[in-house]
Amino acid sequence: MYCQQCGKEIPPGSPTCPACGFFTIPKPSPSPGSLEEAVSELKRSAKDLARASASLSKRVINRAGDAAKDPGGAAKRTTRKVAQELNKAAQEIGRILQDL
Repeated sequence: MYCQQCGKEIPPGSPTCPACGFFTIPKPSPSPGSLEEAVSELKRSAKDLARASASLSKRVINRAGDAAKDPGGAAKRTTRKVAQELNKAAQEIGRILQDL
């Protein structure tokens, strides 16, 4: 699979692009199945979402640490970047929830 944002190859099962951090959780297959299959798919999606959220949290913490080292200019740059990351996350979470 390739990243929709930067085009780099994404390892199988990875919820984010290793190059740009874009959330790449695959859409669940629309084929009908049993209740057990639907529950299993929902659990997989929840785990992928949790991993993506953890990755985002780590990036936010790292950026906050950078801002603390250079409070002048880094805080503004970091705030902008964190806002962009959170917006991407919100869009992906919305897309994932819509697909469920």
